[in-house]
Amino acid sequence: MVSADEVHVGDLVRVLAGEAIPVDGIIVEGQTSVNESILTGEPIPVEKRPGDAVSSGTISQFGTFDMRAERVGEDSAIRRMVALVRSADAGNIIVIVNSALLLRWSRPRDTVFFQRKERIGSGSQA
Repeated sequence: MVSADEVHVGDLVRVLAGEAIPVDGIIVEGQTSVNESILTGEPIPVEKRPGDAVSSGTISQFGTFDMRAERVGEDSAIRRMVALVRSADAGNIIVIVNSALLLRWSRPRDTVFFQRKERIGSGSQA
């Protein structure tokens, strides 16, 4: 198995059955079924032949194939996904903390304001 860090754009990479695909690329020879569930959630392997694209992090289920590397390192599908999840997590944590603080301080005040408005409203109509 080749380490993704050793592959450059344009390199030919041989992937054996059962191996993780190290970089994004195009199959140039051979065929396989690829488990893409890490990217798509779909549990059924997808048939791949010469000319088909394959993505890093997916698993070659059956067959050996040669591929030409198209996107490597931080440009690969799996690394972009990891970066997106990390940035989304950081943003969500900030939103959750800020929301919790806002609720902690605004809830009693909003409740009091609502009760006063209701009393004023019902007193005016009586």
